[in-house]
Amino acid sequence: MSRLHTIDLRFRGIPEAVASYIIETKAGPVVLETGPESTFPALESGLAGLGYTPRDVRHVLVTHIHLDHAGAAWRLAREGAVIHVHEFGAKHLIDPSRLLDSARRIYRERMEPLWGRVEPIDAARVNPLADGDRLDLDGLAIDVLETPGHARHHHAFVVTNDARRAVFTGDAAACFIRSAPTYISLPTPPPEFDRDAWLTTLGRLQALGADRLYPTHFGEVADPSGHLDRVRHAIVEHVERVRTLRTAGLDRAAMLVRYQDWMIEESRRAGVPDRLGEFYVKSSLADMNLTGILRWMDQRESPTPTRT
Repeated sequence: MSRLHTIDLRFRGIPEAVASYIIETKAGPVVLETGPESTFPALESGLAGLGYTPRDVRHVLVTHIHLDHAGAAWRLAREGAVIHVHEFGAKHLIDPSRLLDSARRIYRERMEPLWGRVEPIDAARVNPLADGDRLDLDGLAIDVLETPGHARHHHAFVVTNDARRAVFTGDAAACFIRSAPTYISLPTPPPEFDRDAWLTTLGRLQALGADRLYPTHFGEVADPSGHLDRVRHAIVEHVERVRTLRTAGLDRAAMLVRYQDWMIEESRRAGVPDRLGEFYVKSSLADMNLTGILRWMDQRESPTPTRT
């Protein structure tokens, strides 16, 4: 896809952690995923390298409203862009107060240094999307695919160009590390992680027969089928790992230590570089994952409650 460009937003100075994708059209650039507002200067720089300014962006697509994917959407909306987003997430871009309250409970004093500012978006600039919708953006056709599992309000965007099919997957295809392609960094956040929904999503993605995947973390996947198989295995393995720890009667603190140690061991075995481990195997990811998986188990499987 010759008109496609990957912008490395270098979140927290880490290369290949968060991407924004730019597709050029005759009427200007279409942005898929904005990244957080804290990395907006990198997005501006990437646009400038292609000869554009934020004001040239007329359309922005975000796979879901988590701050690493849509945190800077308001900046482009204020420059005149329309933000295309899942119908369940649209209201939280228009009024982000609940989204921000939830994030502040997690990140506290680190909130703004990590994610930057988030401001409301005028409702006239927000276009809610549903499964099966098709967008025609200045001659660029984009199909909308419902992809829950990581989050309920999650879409993937399917672009077919010159008989080749590319899918922008957000977090629905987990993360891809180009220097360690067999390792799957899997984000299972509360409150919406759903193992069964995610496995169904992977089936939908496989059925597309895509030529390329473009996860937001990070970059082009040239073997979609193999990658999706690895994601499926990772989802099952993470849940079973947590179930085993819980069945052993460990309290949550002990479970977290064991779970993170396993993640680190797996990442080192797969050759994940230390420079990327800070993002893809960090302690906060293990903590978030454990919470998300335990919550899903509590809701769906009614196990013995975890000791705190």
